[in-house]
Amino acid sequence: MLWVERTPKASELQENMEVYFNTLQGFILLSHGSTVGAGPTLSACVYAAVKRVVDSSFHLWKESVSSYGTDEKQSIPQLVGTVWEACSALQKTPGNNITAIGRAISQLTIAAVSATLVVIKEIIRSITSLLKIGNTNDNTSVVDSLENLLKQIQKIGEQIDEMGACLYPPQEVPVMKTAAEKISGIVDDMQKEVENLKGTSEGFLQACNGLKVSLAQLKSELDSSSSLDIESKLQKVDLNN
Repeated sequence: MLWVERTPKASELQENMEVYFNTLQGFILLSHGSTVGAGPTLSACVYAAVKRVVDSSFHLWKESVSSYGTDEKQSIPQLVGTVWEACSALQKTPGNNITAIGRAISQLTIAAVSATLVVIKEIIRSITSLLKIGNTNDNTSVVDSLENLLKQIQKIGEQIDEMGACLYPPQEVPVMKTAAEKISGIVDDMQKEVENLKGTSEGFLQACNGLKVSLAQLKSELDSSSSLDIESKLQKVDLNN
């Protein structure tokens, strides 16, 4: 309707807009109706997917109107593609509460793993900085703190392995909750050790806080539904979506 060899008449453009936005209005009403009985997680998924379609549609038509009668229409095909991508993503929206929760848990687990790597990276950066400025000596206190940090990182690695394994059958939600709690406790211990080394940085504190937030969100999702329901639906979750 928008990208043709000839420039459409203003009346044609107006007619196309009316048809499109009437369809879009019906789509919004239908989407709203589909959230009846939906929990907060599923509702959030539906809202995000619908918003993406609506926003990309408005952007497309705004550009179409502003470029009408000019030769500056190169962006139209790209914007049409963005709308198609939004519609394709909408088709992958979870169809029920448990699937939505299962997918959210999977994504939060991956986020926790990523946040953990950031914490470890900041620890390495802090230790490297201390070595460069000569704030550490080869004394018992420093060596003990570094040894403790190494052990704590190893323990986090073990818990990450546990969480990762729980994303595949047979899923064990209690194990995931325990692993998340253990990682949170280990992070507290790591902060104390880094403080003992006088190597605490803003980046390290932010990384630790970010990890704790991810772990808290994961635990909240795990607590929001029964273990049996989550375990059964996690088996059907596509981690790529």
